[in-house]
Amino acid sequence: MADHCPTCGRPLPQKPKDKDIVTDAAALLAILRSRGDMQVYRGHNTHRWFITYRGGEVDADLVRELASKRVLRQCYSDHSDAYGLEPTIDMEATLERRRQTGDRHLLVYAA
Repeated sequence: MADHCPTCGRPLPQKPKDKDIVTDAAALLAILRSRGDMQVYRGHNTHRWFITYRGGEVDADLVRELASKRVLRQCYSDHSDAYGLEPTIDMEATLERRRQTGDRHLLVYAA
C-alpha cells in the first residue's frame, strides 16, 4: 500500500495491522478511556481478546493481569468474557427493573 496519495500527495491514513497486539497496560487503559463505553471482550470460541469499536487485539495475559488487579472489571455479572473500566452491570436485576418500570435504558449495577 502506498504511504501517500498518488493524486494529491498527502499521507494516507494507516489502518491498524491485524498482527498489532496491545501488550502494554498504559496503552490499553488509554484506549479504553478514550471512549467511556469501550470494552475488552473474548472472541467467540477463541482465547483471543479484542477491543470494541477499534478492532484491535489485546494480549490475553494482560487482560488476566489487569482483571486480577481489579483495574478491569467484569462488564456483566453473568459472565466473564467482557471487561471494562465501568462498574459491573447486574443483568438479572437490570432486566427485572426494566420489566417493572418500562425503561429499556435503565441499568442496575452490582454491589
